[in-house]
Amino acid sequence: MRSVFPAVPVVANAVEAESWSAFMNEVGEFEGSSRRRFLQFCSMSCIAAAGLTAGVRRAGAAEALNLYTWSAGVDTVRRQLAAFQKATGLAVNYNNLPFAQYREAMVTKFVGQAPIDALWVSDGWLPEWADAGWIAPIDSRPELMRYNADVQDFCVQSARYKGRQYGMTYYTDYMAFLYDAEILQKAGFSEPPATWDELVSQSLKIRQMGLSNYPLMLSMAHESWTIEFMSSLVFSHGGRFVDDSGHAVMDDPRHGR
Repeated sequence: MRSVFPAVPVVANAVEAESWSAFMNEVGEFEGSSRRRFLQFCSMSCIAAAGLTAGVRRAGAAEALNLYTWSAGVDTVRRQLAAFQKATGLAVNYNNLPFAQYREAMVTKFVGQAPIDALWVSDGWLPEWADAGWIAPIDSRPELMRYNADVQDFCVQSARYKGRQYGMTYYTDYMAFLYDAEILQKAGFSEPPATWDELVSQSLKIRQMGLSNYPLMLSMAHESWTIEFMSSLVFSHGGRFVDDSGHAVMDDPRHGR
């Protein structure tokens, strides 16, 4: 019976495609087949959001490793895992879940002490999972930290909490508005809005002219998207949700904006 693995490493939901090229560049250099070496290599290459634990679970090399992700880039992950397994001889059980159910499913597994070797996590869940002791920091490993130089700093920061780094970044995404050039032209605008004030004024005019009942549409009803949109809107406008002491300032016109 395998031992429990309550403290697993984590990746933040942020970073660049260099992760995949790093994996392919280094997979040929992999030597040995221990669980510890596997976790280290996963972290280094950023494959499947792995980090490196302090050896909470020790098992034989023949034991399959358990990877959990949400259902995104499934074919890409499978290709990378196939290359990894071919190069190392290590078996990996790849499990992916719908994003909408992922957090609750993983929390259930953590509480039930399910065996987990590597996983993905949105940076929004990082504080909760770190405080609960479900994930372990990896910043004592210089061979992992060197990959921070390959990604943008905001991505690295998203994997940090209370001064510790809990995972390697895997990918990043950006919030942006798509616009209908034809409707803008009918409303008398030659260019899309470049400021928040222009966004508001153009939206209002489009509605006043009867060109659209809903000139600005956001997917606010979808889980996680609400905070993603709110964060993008607030931070890009120079606002904050809390101050440096953790006190709420989102309702203060001087800070929340």
